[in-house]
Amino acid sequence: MEVDGNLNTKKMSLIIARNIQSNFIISSDTKISVPTDFLDKEKQTSYFNKNTERLEMRISAIEGCLKSFLVSPLLCICYAGDVENARILIKHFVDTTNIQCVETITEEQLKWIEFFFETNTPKNVDIILAVSYNKLPILYEIKSKKINKQIQISHIGDDNVFSEFQYFFNEIHGSQENLLSRHSFSFDDMIAKQCSINSSVGDFVVEVLFNSEHSMFYYSHKFKGYDLFNPIVGFIANETQNFTEETTINGKYSETYLRSDTFEPAFGIFFETFGILYHPIKILERNDSLHGIKINCSSIDDFIQKVFHDYEIWLCGTVFKNGIFIDKLTRQQISQNKK
Repeated sequence: MEVDGNLNTKKMSLIIARNIQSNFIISSDTKISVPTDFLDKEKQTSYFNKNTERLEMRISAIEGCLKSFLVSPLLCICYAGDVENARILIKHFVDTTNIQCVETITEEQLKWIEFFFETNTPKNVDIILAVSYNKLPILYEIKSKKINKQIQISHIGDDNVFSEFQYFFNEIHGSQENLLSRHSFSFDDMIAKQCSINSSVGDFVVEVLFNSEHSMFYYSHKFKGYDLFNPIVGFIANETQNFTEETTINGKYSETYLRSDTFEPAFGIFFETFGILYHPIKILERNDSLHGIKINCSSIDDFIQKVFHDYEIWLCGTVFKNGIFIDKLTRQQISQNKK
């Protein structure tokens, strides 16, 4: 998310990674609304939050920046801090390595990757790096230009919000035996709470998991969207975003989460009048921001067809209305669309 350069942007996101034995997960927020103190009020749309009973600011979903970049099924880069510096760093790495075409990371390449991020990461950017090496995930953390190698747990972003996550992880879901589920539920609950108080962290949750059979990272099938009291309503492509007092509870919007094949990581969100494609490599190729790619479309089929036509990626996934599961788009349906 791009904000005023004078702000501590490391506090405007939270990414948590865990790599313990066979359990690997990265959870990140994709914030599309922020407290009024963080942005130029004249440039933003205000709305009345019935939960907090006050006037607050919101930005468009297309302004939300992807925090977890699967630049290859073998490598994931997550960032917190200055968005533009993070974009330059990630793009420089991709341009230098052509990592998306690498089939296996060797020991020599791994050492070079470590060196690259240790020497090139700016002080105002923190990085979580996940690498598939020797068929196992390896986790790194780069903070203040110092690299911590092969760690089990890492978090970057807002430390106070991370403490909230720890509360849910240790106290609320402490009895959950499955570590990945415990982590996932705790992150969801933490984000829901942050949205209810209009925190600088929140809205959409994106998860990255590891497929041990193929030794690849991938975007999870799960998708979570919050901000139930003043939701994403009335988006019209290429027009000013105006928000009403309609709510998701009143059934005024639907969203569809679609995921690509594991070998070319990407996902999309369809909002009835337009869709947003999060394809890490294509986002970096634009040379301007880390925002998702907005695609004008009239239906979910139209969105899928345009993504395939423009990027040769087929998306499949699930349909939600007001946060409730409605339907699953199967690969067979996608194949029929293709014909």
